[in-house]
Amino acid sequence: MSTKKLDQLGVSAFCESMGLMARAGIQTDEALALLAQGEYGKEGILGQALSGMRESVEEGKGLAEAMEESGIFDDYCLRMVKAGKKTGRMEEVLLHLSKYYARQKTIAEKVKSAIVYPSTMLIMIIVVLIVM
Repeated sequence: MSTKKLDQLGVSAFCESMGLMARAGIQTDEALALLAQGEYGKEGILGQALSGMRESVEEGKGLAEAMEESGIFDDYCLRMVKAGKKTGRMEEVLLHLSKYYARQKTIAEKVKSAIVYPSTMLIMIIVVLIVM
């Protein structure tokens, strides 16, 4: 179980890929195997977790349990995937999670930019005033 969590863009990409494969009718274990063979499986936190998730699914566990065992997904994502499994709307939940995490990342970047730019300008003004 990993102590490091997957970032928002990583969760978004994973959920989008899994959602699209579920919509195409690809079984969960096959989808995880395809992801492991592709770009996601080469390196990084997700790449290391994909093989373990695939093994868990092949043992009969659901996607949510496999994701939980990997330890790289946050609680909100896990709860939503479990809800999607119970309601039978897994692909819709995964695709909406993808959009949600992409929006969260965009919002975080905008907030950071809204704080950094005025702070930089204030420091520059103070420096100019000191020099004058």
